[in-house]
Amino acid sequence: MQVRYVLALAALIAVVAATGLTLYARRAEQNGPRRTPSATQTRRGTAAPSMPPALVPDVALIGRSLASGGQPRLIANLADRAGDVVVSVRQIYASDRVRNLFEERVTPGPVGPWQLVLQTNSASTGATSSEVVLDINSVRATDSRGSAMHPIEAPASLNGPAPVPNGRTYTVFMSAPAPQATSIAEIAGVLLGQGGRADARSTPFTIRNVPLPNALRLFGEVTPYELAAPARGRALRSGLLLGDAMEDALRGARMDASSSGLPYLRLILPVGSPTALNAVLPDRAPQITITVQPEPNGTILAEGTIGNIRWRQRLWDREPFLLVVQSKATPGPLGLQLNVSRSNENVILPAARAVFPTQGREAAGSIVVRFRVGSRPIGPGSVAVTLSRFDGTGWSAEETTEAPLRANGEAVIGNLRPGRYRVRFHPERLSPMGAVRGVNITEYLRDRYGLESARWSPEVGQEITVMPG
Repeated sequence: MQVRYVLALAALIAVVAATGLTLYARRAEQNGPRRTPSATQTRRGTAAPSMPPALVPDVALIGRSLASGGQPRLIANLADRAGDVVVSVRQIYASDRVRNLFEERVTPGPVGPWQLVLQTNSASTGATSSEVVLDINSVRATDSRGSAMHPIEAPASLNGPAPVPNGRTYTVFMSAPAPQATSIAEIAGVLLGQGGRADARSTPFTIRNVPLPNALRLFGEVTPYELAAPARGRALRSGLLLGDAMEDALRGARMDASSSGLPYLRLILPVGSPTALNAVLPDRAPQITITVQPEPNGTILAEGTIGNIRWRQRLWDREPFLLVVQSKATPGPLGLQLNVSRSNENVILPAARAVFPTQGREAAGSIVVRFRVGSRPIGPGSVAVTLSRFDGTGWSAEETTEAPLRANGEAVIGNLRPGRYRVRFHPERLSPMGAVRGVNITEYLRDRYGLESARWSPEVGQEITVMPG
């Protein structure tokens, strides 16, 4: 059976009718690659040494005078909501002073006495009132092996909270977990009102399933939205939208008011264990969980629950997806847009080389082309494109450049002189990001979309007119 996949071609700024690139393909017998053991991202060698707790180079930890330079962030899945305050794990350092939650590569070995940095933010305003204090002495933790941990003596310079943008941090030095432990099953404590007075009302918090720095982790981002229109029927059944369906659901959406004051929301996901996302949602939202498993071919198996709905999807590295949540706390459905990656680094796609640049003060134009397989985008990465320009008497010699391909499937060629162009893309020279090994386009389409074979058409260039401005 042959299935037709259309890669819609559209040139923004100005487009003269351009036919779409079409991919003819036959689906593999299965809906995707078989589940295989997770890829390991570890440095082999001797176990890390255990060293006494010490200050580490995080501006949130070395005094109030420098703390204002800390990065505004909140790890959404390592958090709990205590009233209007969101308490989150900002960072964990092992006793070797090197291993931490944001380190991509994992070094096995006992963590030893560890440094826990907790952060408080008001969900509505983003800043925590000075009347609400986290009681450091109340903090307790239990590791994945059942061992209990408690605060130990901290340097005097770290007594009390330190400010970071839109919140405050508290540093707690904790006793060592079991040598074999790779996660913290539970971190619990209390917030005190009235500036922390002894008779103040206390509000408990509990953060569960926190990976330690010696565990394999994936990274990501999450953005909560209030969706403008009722979610489609299939979203209610599956809870997950990709590609065009996700973009349709996000049209007219706005940031969720219940989390509007929170900083940039990050994800640090333990591999193979479920973790919750409810700390950044209204109180009456259903329980939302996500479990991730990296696979050797570059895909990431993500699955979880939205209330009693189960969802499951193989995703490419950084492929955006939307979890739709039917909540009684908001007039319409909520949407959580997420992406997950093996890397903690930001993706910076280099601009395409200017092959026909503007001259003098001439206004430039651009061509934006969208690549899709069915309703799903191709990207991020880069793709080779060949252009020639009509100069009034004839066509110029062809110039080839590498166009950046965004995660939403858009390839951008900018800084072009106005005029008529012949444009020919070379899908066979597509270089995807996120692959754990070098792959060609055939392997990429098979691994990401489950396609067994493919051929591209048309093979000739298309004419596009670019207007100034």
